[in-house]
Amino acid sequence: MPQRGRSGQTVKRRQVSRPKQRKVSTAAPSIADLQAQVVMLARELKEAQEQQSATTEVLQVINSSPGDLAPVFDAMLEKALSLCEASFGVLCTYDGDCFRAAALRGVPARYAEFLKSGPLRPGPGNGLSRLVAGEKVVHVLDVAAEGIYRSGEAMRRALVDLGGARTTVTVPLLKDNKLLGAFIIFRQDVRPFTEKQIALAQNFAAQAVIAIENVRLINETREALERQTATADVLKVISRSSIDLATVLDTLLQTVARLCRADQVYMFHLRDDLWHLIADCGLSVEAREFFQTHPFTPGAGLDPRSGRLGASSYRHPGCFAGSRIHPQ
Repeated sequence: MPQRGRSGQTVKRRQVSRPKQRKVSTAAPSIADLQAQVVMLARELKEAQEQQSATTEVLQVINSSPGDLAPVFDAMLEKALSLCEASFGVLCTYDGDCFRAAALRGVPARYAEFLKSGPLRPGPGNGLSRLVAGEKVVHVLDVAAEGIYRSGEAMRRALVDLGGARTTVTVPLLKDNKLLGAFIIFRQDVRPFTEKQIALAQNFAAQAVIAIENVRLINETREALERQTATADVLKVISRSSIDLATVLDTLLQTVARLCRADQVYMFHLRDDLWHLIADCGLSVEAREFFQTHPFTPGAGLDPRSGRLGASSYRHPGCFAGSRIHPQ
């Protein structure tokens, strides 16, 4: 009922508006929804198991192939192509100037020939140059649609025209932020890789770095042991042949040739301003006789810098190029 105030006027009651409460659905998930969730969870579980199995198998290959990177890289590419649904893959090493194809998997024959024909120099705008510039992932949806393909860039042209590639993912091999190489997977249709697949490629790249470091450490240890053994062998010969200098020098040069993987090693003695051959390893009979009967003055035969006073060593890529001495 309306109420009257002190002045006798009718006073209306205020209607207090209350927020409407949302109805909470109490409907249970349908059987179809539950089945979809089960399928999704089963698929994710299967993918996780496959990834774990692939990682385990690659690590087993690393452990069973000490010092040999070829089977390790091949196993990585095989697993990456399967898990990432890629058509083919390439693993490249980088020396600070250019890339070289170290492993190929499923690569079309003509494109494989291109990759093996020589070093791969990063071209402007291609995936390798973007890695050199510091990018962590280069994901290209359609390499044939990019401007560098239309401009005729050699590597991009070969990738599309010879390899038939369309969608690519390129990730770097990094050790302490130093670029060691590239891990690349390709599809021959235009279909983007998922975030999970890109993460898988990055994981394989990280495993490749571990394998490279293992081989480096193994080789360094082996070389150190070889040097120690060689030094001990030479010292034994010296102690047993205190008078026979020829035996000592022959052993020394054979050791140098083995450790340095050299085909030929010479030792000359400067006497009466002439270089005299006093020991060699790997020389033919004719070459040895030539050197023994033709001592030469410093600078007349080998590069003059190799015999200059005070020079401890000199590296020459072609010591007889342009020389007047031709032992062959």
